[in-house]
Amino acid sequence: MGEPWVERVSAAGIQWRWLRDGTAEPAPDALERLTGALAELRSLPSPALLASKVVDCDGAVVPALAPWYRRDDPALAMDAAGCGVLPIRAAGTGSVLVRDDVLDAAGAPRRGLPPGAAALEWTARMLRGRVGYLVPASVAVAADAPRAPVGALDARPLHDLRAGAALLAGRAFSPREKLWLGLEVSLRAAGAGRRARLARASRGSRG
Repeated sequence: MGEPWVERVSAAGIQWRWLRDGTAEPAPDALERLTGALAELRSLPSPALLASKVVDCDGAVVPALAPWYRRDDPALAMDAAGCGVLPIRAAGTGSVLVRDDVLDAAGAPRRGLPPGAAALEWTARMLRGRVGYLVPASVAVAADAPRAPVGALDARPLHDLRAGAALLAGRAFSPREKLWLGLEVSLRAAGAGRRARLARASRGSRG
């Protein structure tokens, strides 16, 4: 993950920092939409992080840059949906608003991980024991939309497994979360392997 661009923001009496890393170009009103959402979230647990929706040039959601949604609190998900947001457990840093104190506590992104996994691990650390939300009204356009499944770590099986193992070995996710994370990483690695075999077979048939 490249070093994120940081812009300090004051909203709702709290100091925030807006992170962008070049994977997506925020719309002109993306930051305004993120800060504006804070007023709508007063009935929900206070957010530590707000993320923009990342779309391609046609306006379709980019699956590989979609956040990882929070799974352990259906009641929160229903309440959040009523406010036009969705609870998330991790996200990329294409356009993310993070509370100042949370960002300081998280420290720097972890080195040695593929870019997508580094962003997920970093934001997951920020959100361990805290709440984050996706704000669909805030949009960023992907600079180069990759072809990969939702939340994919990498399209290549070996890198997928390495990145997944690194996330499992880290402290960003709780032991209970690592149960579903391990299964999810294994399934995605297997799916990437199948796609790679099909691609090789397709190339062979054309040759």
